[in-house]
Amino acid sequence: MNAESLKAIVMLLVTAAANVANVCGYAFDMGTAYNVVFSVASVVLVALVWWKNQNVTEAAQRAQEYLDELKKGGADGEPE
Repeated sequence: MNAESLKAIVMLLVTAAANVANVCGYAFDMGTAYNVVFSVASVVLVALVWWKNQNVTEAAQRAQEYLDELKKGGADGEPE
């Protein structure tokens, strides 16, 4: 799934949610809804990418140290 497909699916879901909200008597501005959804998605994705690319946990830090040692040729004696 590419970015355009994901965007189309999200827009469809937001539109459906807005229609349901309107039926239930809540006023809903679609432009604001899209901005809120994509802003929240952006924050979540930035946090996820940061978490995945950082050695946050102790286990990840140890794994990075081991990887660095392997790249130097220290763990198995052979450089990469």
